[in-house]
Amino acid sequence: MWTISNDKSWEYMQQYDWVKDMYGVPQSTIHHAEGDVATHTQMVLAALENIEEYQKLPQQEREIVWTAALFHDVEKRSTTFTDE
Repeated sequence: MWTISNDKSWEYMQQYDWVKDMYGVPQSTIHHAEGDVATHTQMVLAALENIEEYQKLPQQEREIVWTAALFHDVEKRSTTFTDE
């Protein structure tokens, strides 16, 4: 079975530069009042774990969905700009 990592902790994911780059990347306060991309992504992953339909998926499908959630905003680091 394919897996991105057996350790799904946010602390473990810090080894990847693209995860560290999520910190400080601003988001619209209208749609993401929780703060930067790192905070938002952590909240998405935590919420995902509480979705009953997610929990019922076969293990490989859960891995794919979890990884998609982890990556869903990864390139905001290179595409976000502040309009003065």
